[in-house]
Amino acid sequence: MEIRNIYYYPNPILNQSCEKVTIFDDQLKKLVSDMKATTKYYNGCGLAAPQIGINKCLFVVVYQGRELAIINPQVISKEGSERLEEGCLSIPNVSIEVDRATQITLSAQNENGESVLLEESGFFARIIQHEYDHIIGKLILDYQEK
Repeated sequence: MEIRNIYYYPNPILNQSCEKVTIFDDQLKKLVSDMKATTKYYNGCGLAAPQIGINKCLFVVVYQGRELAIINPQVISKEGSERLEEGCLSIPNVSIEVDRATQITLSAQNENGESVLLEESGFFARIIQHEYDHIIGKLILDYQEK
């Protein structure tokens, strides 16, 4: 397991839509393991592949004892709304209020390529939405009121 370097705004990879993951092998499992370790090292609760310079539809969530790899996610539904301040490992010392759904359902794959259906709520749902934004090239700065 290796701690990866975080890419910081305004690195252009942070604003790109990511490519689908098509190969599920030991290299991907190592990447997932590295991402989870990196998230913990930087005291984060999630990390998307572009934040470490990898243009793939992959992110991890590490929160309250749960550790998930979410690969090639598709949002099925969102419900509710809550506005909270968010920070981002790629934009240090910045907090922005962001409206997010309080519940989210998405389909995805895990690091073994198996299909998963996730139904999450509360702060876990917020983390997923934040990391999902990263893989579509969106940052918390994009929520800033002009």
